[in-house]
Amino acid sequence: MAKSLGYYDEECLQVSTLTGGVGTVATDVVDNWEECLGADIGVEHFAVFLRAFHAGKNLVAVSQTFDKIAQVHVSFKSEKIKTIKDMEDKRICVWPYGNEASLHYAFDKNGVAWDSDISDSDPDGSQTTVIKQAFNMNEFLLNKCDAASAMRYNELSQVLLETNTLGKLYQEADLNFIDYNEKKKRTWIIRRYVICSSKMAKHHNKSRYIGEVPESFI
Repeated sequence: MAKSLGYYDEECLQVSTLTGGVGTVATDVVDNWEECLGADIGVEHFAVFLRAFHAGKNLVAVSQTFDKIAQVHVSFKSEKIKTIKDMEDKRICVWPYGNEASLHYAFDKNGVAWDSDISDSDPDGSQTTVIKQAFNMNEFLLNKCDAASAMRYNELSQVLLETNTLGKLYQEADLNFIDYNEKKKRTWIIRRYVICSSKMAKHHNKSRYIGEVPESFI
């Protein structure tokens, strides 16, 4: 869209974009640029970038475009999932490729035992199981999971454009949200990210990109 609106021309830039899709991971595409198979710059969630960075990919984070996390976990109120702890023994959908980091950390922090291997289909419900979610809300709307990942600016709208059994559009009032911007969740997750990233930065002599971790923050 930026190209069609003339933004690149205004900045005297010649930019070509690569079409992505389900299964396309921007960090992998950028990592392959030397073989002329990838891109020079990619847009990806920071959690996905960290996973690639820790795996040894030669990548650098140059900008953060979101001030807050847009990702939430959404469930119908009938499931009574108001907290991370309420997800215990539930079927939880989450996007793979590193997007699941916030959920995993939240589970560990709240003592929720979960299946460490992301499943491709719904389990028998005998334990908390993380299910690999496509980048849509189909599993959620078909009742194949109890809670699902959603971006407030995208997948949440997919739910609100669907109708319930009475033929009426779903409303936000019909849903519960696990918001990773809540102070207790966000602080713990960010703290762990910064600590791990700083250690990796020192290990790779790239601390100029990440910075030091204040003792008070740890």
